[in-house]
Amino acid sequence: MEFLAAVIGLILGRIFNQLIHHLPRREPVALRPTCPACGREIAALWLPVGGYLSQGGRCPHCREGLPRRIPTVELTTALLFWWGYRTSGLSLETLFAWALAGVAVVVTFIDLEHRLILNKVVLAGIILALPLSLLAGRSPVSTVLGGAAGFGLLMLISGIYPGAMGGGDVKFALVAGLFLGWPNVLVGLVMGFVAGGLVGLALIVLRLRKLKDMIPFGPFLAGGAVAAFWWGQGLVNLYLGSLAGRF
Repeated sequence: MEFLAAVIGLILGRIFNQLIHHLPRREPVALRPTCPACGREIAALWLPVGGYLSQGGRCPHCREGLPRRIPTVELTTALLFWWGYRTSGLSLETLFAWALAGVAVVVTFIDLEHRLILNKVVLAGIILALPLSLLAGRSPVSTVLGGAAGFGLLMLISGIYPGAMGGGDVKFALVAGLFLGWPNVLVGLVMGFVAGGLVGLALIVLRLRKLKDMIPFGPFLAGGAVAAFWWGQGLVNLYLGSLAGRF
């Protein structure tokens, strides 16, 4: 079953690639894989990862290079789906985890390519998070508080430091909060900020970015949310336990 979960991730990863390509361009989302350069269908890409490799990463029609994002998205989704099933087995919790993983993957790669977090993706995340959180047995109060905290904290930061992050980041923090609930949303945000700060510092040290350059924050929010989904409660319990030990 773990293998089947990875295969489902590979297949959905191919669909996510189509969303990532078409949604920012406001184009109809076609499921058939096409070349971004010439627009012709590439039949081999129906096979996730293997189709890309069989073409040597190039369009067989125009010979332009295909985005490396294609196998990356497919493998990332497969890995997240495999881990979700390995962690929770055949359950609604796994379905909930898969939904978060899918939204996180789409948000990450659109933001990396276009510096955008689309309202359509945010709305899809909200529509998925609310009912699935109830089906998975999450507390409605925790879900709503998580969404409010994620949105409110990033709105506060963007108000204090104008331009520090985009409106899409604030909206996605709402989605992440709905998936994580309270207080796990705080863990997800902290993870996102720490990862973003470390990567930004490394890019500056390596002179790949300047201090004034902006880097997309959506991928770090998404990564923090996914990590906190599986390990956030454990970290919260560890922190609370350490506090209890002091008193």
